[in-house]
Amino acid sequence: MSSDNKTSGGVPPLPDGVWIMRLPVISTAHVEQATMNLLSHDNNFDLKVIPYPEGAIISIPTCWTDDGDPDEIDPDDADNGLPTELAACLRWAGSHGFYWLRLDSDGDVIEGLRTFDW
Repeated sequence: MSSDNKTSGGVPPLPDGVWIMRLPVISTAHVEQATMNLLSHDNNFDLKVIPYPEGAIISIPTCWTDDGDPDEIDPDDADNGLPTELAACLRWAGSHGFYWLRLDSDGDVIEGLRTFDW
């Protein structure tokens, strides 16, 4: 392969049309420690969650995204059973057009979302 087909790091560029996903990385301080523990161990919230030692990656219910699914639960009822602060984070991410949210111990603190000391 010629060097013209590689990026400066030696990694080949992605072909045209490859889907690239972006997601915000916000601080785990936006949820209570008990909520983070539940996300990491016993996810009873009917969410897709990928836990890792410093946080979790969480799917946003599509009813809170730009292209909401009319067959999914009513957006006003979507947070039924979710801790209030987690629902606020998911609604924030969905309102900005994201489909996934990463909560990370080194993530950004977002103005307008509550924070918790733990």
